[in-house]
Amino acid sequence: MINSDPPVSDPQVSEEKRIEAIIVARPRGALALAGLTTALVVAMWILFYVLVFASRGGQP
Repeated sequence: MINSDPPVSDPQVSEEKRIEAIIVARPRGALALAGLTTALVVAMWILFYVLVFASRGGQP
């Protein structure tokens, strides 16, 4: 079949190699997404602070 796995002699060794390859590749997309969303939240907080609190000029 097109998507079938090739036969291996020792399934445990094959599984360990596959897991090692995943760990080496690292989840770059997840880290990029987390960094982007954190930057957006910080930018929105600063924008809110500037537009709401700083625009009042410290007046009650």
